[in-house]
Amino acid sequence: SSANFTDAGTIDACWTRDGNTFFDWVPRTGASHWFNTGPNSDKSGNGGYAMTHRMNFSSIINDVQFETPWIDMSQGAMPDLQFWYHMFGAQIVKLEVHVRKLNGGTSLLNTINGQQHTSKTDPWTQSTLSLNAYVGDTIQVIFKGYRTLGGISSSIAIDEVEVVNNICADPTNLGVSNIKGSSVDVSWNSVNGTSKLQYGSSGFTLGQGTIVNNVTSAHNLTGLTPQTTYDIYVKDSCGASNISQWVGPLVFTTTCDSIMASMASSVNYLNVQFDGTASMGTNLSYQWDFGDGNSAFVSNPTHTYATDNTYLVTLIVTDPCGNSDTITQNFQVCGQPLSTFTYSINGLTVNFNSSNSVGAVSYLWDLDNGGFNIIANPSVTYAQNGTYNVSLVITNACGDTDTSYQTIVICDKPDAFFSYKIISSGGFGMIVDFDGSLSQGVNSFQWNFGDGNVNTTSLTPTHTYNTPGLFYEVELITYSDCGTSDTMKYKLGDVVSVEEFDFGNASVYPNPASEFMTLELENRIEGELDLFWYNVLGQSFEVPTTEVDRDYYQFDVSALKPGNYILVLQNDQGQKTLKITIR
Repeated sequence: SSANFTDAGTIDACWTRDGNTFFDWVPRTGASHWFNTGPNSDKSGNGGYAMTHRMNFSSIINDVQFETPWIDMSQGAMPDLQFWYHMFGAQIVKLEVHVRKLNGGTSLLNTINGQQHTSKTDPWTQSTLSLNAYVGDTIQVIFKGYRTLGGISSSIAIDEVEVVNNICADPTNLGVSNIKGSSVDVSWNSVNGTSKLQYGSSGFTLGQGTIVNNVTSAHNLTGLTPQTTYDIYVKDSCGASNISQWVGPLVFTTTCDSIMASMASSVNYLNVQFDGTASMGTNLSYQWDFGDGNSAFVSNPTHTYATDNTYLVTLIVTDPCGNSDTITQNFQVCGQPLSTFTYSINGLTVNFNSSNSVGAVSYLWDLDNGGFNIIANPSVTYAQNGTYNVSLVITNACGDTDTSYQTIVICDKPDAFFSYKIISSGGFGMIVDFDGSLSQGVNSFQWNFGDGNVNTTSLTPTHTYNTPGLFYEVELITYSDCGTSDTMKYKLGDVVSVEEFDFGNASVYPNPASEFMTLELENRIEGELDLFWYNVLGQSFEVPTTEVDRDYYQFDVSALKPGNYILVLQNDQGQKTLKITIR
């Protein structure tokens, strides 16, 4: 299936002539000859070649041809005709390649026109022509050279004529570079230029690896595992059904990329969502130490702390190569704060208490009186009765806040107090004047006279009993404007009827008092002065008294319980009643 011109004595071919002995296919051997236009040497440099030469000055236009032996094409899958040619000389017209079939008929396969080389030292040129149309036939290849008029020396030479199967050439020089933890650059030499790769862990079976199609050299292969040994193969594709063999394996081991730990978090009171996915490196493993004796081994764990505190959290990331990096951060976590408060009212004074609030490290009270307070348990005295909207904002150590609200109704407790004076008593009944004007904080009131009759219109009523007597139990109930009440109640016989006498400006101070009080009389009292103390139930008792002089008296009230009392000043001319308050 081939005619290889390596030596003149071994050429198995036929020459035909045009009658001109100087224009003929002649075998040439050696590296030099006496022709001016033939190639300097054969294609391989160590043998002969076939050549037709023109050197005379004949004006005859003629041609000459070289015929190969008959070639059996029944075994070729994708046959090609390959030959090398050298065409030097201005008188060259063309070189035609024909195919003759055994059963007759000749077809022109290709034409190479004119001079192709300009020096006998120019390199040979290869031509490859498809013979696919002649598969199954027996053919003969005919090379036909043509000259033109003139006598200038011209030569057409052919060498290494072959009929070969068109097998896709295997790629060569397979190599890798720039090896990293997850990528590598793969390079090779390809005749066709379109290739495919197959790779896998070292020792894998061809056909079971990962295939990458339609790649060219060099190709950056990604998605690899660090510190892993791989086998890689490459093959070329010369057509849909014509591909080369797999070339390989080329064995290489990936390295590990640089590594750096990174920590992020999202805090929701005692619950913390940690995130280490921003850490740099490939196929990292994670080890968390939450600073409270607990740990985790995932990239983004969630952890709930038991108590408020500041915790030192550590993350260690490690790659498959054993490289590691560590990052630590302090995290302050706090439970959800809860604001709550209680209060107690004493007159216009309110004592607030926030001790049941949870997690508070600072306080902000809005007392609804134009002022604020920042202590835990403030006490405030309001200027007047009223309804106040009080709020408490607490802040925990993490800066979280909570607010509670309460409506406070402030109202002085009323103080019921009355005295009486019998105006007359006889068969027509008993007339009594009652006086409740010394009562304090009264918005409304009710008298119960002990005989079934009531009065709600006057604090100083006059009441007539049908039957005279001191057995009536009289009650005065006073109400404040916010609904609180106070009651004074006693039988008439338990308290001396008051016959007021003008002692001038008799004053007691301080009133209220808690330890000592002083009685000062503006007008000197004639005769002996008696002092009587009563509680609101009409019961009498003794209070240590010091007479400083006739117009000044000092009382030691430190043993008295807080409340309201009656001090009666009496001499042989009459009496005066004073209301006393002990705190």
